[in-house]
Amino acid sequence: MKHFILIAALVWGSMACSKKENAPVNIDAATLELNYDKEHQYVLTQGSTTLNANDYTWASSDETIGEVSAAGVFTANRIGETTVTATAKNGGGIVESKVTVIPYYTFATEPSFSFGGSKAVIKAYEKRTLESETDSLLAYTGENNNIQGVIYYFENSAYTEGDLFYSSSVTLTQAQTFYDERYSYLGTQQSNGLTFYVFAISNSAAVGLVDVTSQGYRVAAYIPLSSGGRVSANYLDKVSKHIKSGKMK
Repeated sequence: MKHFILIAALVWGSMACSKKENAPVNIDAATLELNYDKEHQYVLTQGSTTLNANDYTWASSDETIGEVSAAGVFTANRIGETTVTATAKNGGGIVESKVTVIPYYTFATEPSFSFGGSKAVIKAYEKRTLESETDSLLAYTGENNNIQGVIYYFENSAYTEGDLFYSSSVTLTQAQTFYDERYSYLGTQQSNGLTFYVFAISNSAAVGLVDVTSQGYRVAAYIPLSSGGRVSANYLDKVSKHIKSGKMK
């Protein structure tokens, strides 16, 4: 009888262990939404047991959107989508989380980044109402209360600069956040008494946000980016003069 009880206990214990080992591993957030300046600590469980995150190899499919540490902490970088995976180091399987980094602000459609393009290219891109046109510029009215309008500048029929004029309802901090959550901040540059907060859109395009304090408005100048992560001084000189003389009415 004692032998029977011992065998039964061993069988029951083996079955319990087997059930625990076969239980699926779950992640606390199979889908996740957060802002660019937030973090999330992932938690893995198997049944009622919390697993050690360090027993897994963590990865983000797009590290420009966000990165994940060896301990399962996801750090958002900019808006977009990425997939976080946790792979068991003992070969026990993979779990994943679909992550969307969402914006605080969506003020407007940004001007075209197609520098060097013709007026026809810009007109095909723009959905705003054309307000005025000359040989050297196209001006469009803003599409909502946040935007006064946008001016595109041309030299030798080629697009060189796009200035997005914010209304006074958008603060400098809000506008900075708009670009922080989308692009990489490069620092400030000075020109003609204006301070530009420069963000890299790509290896060849940038946006310089400037607060024209004396006149109470903000402008985001979309311009080509030079090598070394700077906008050329000569280029910025032209931009600053346009901003000082080209306020949308």
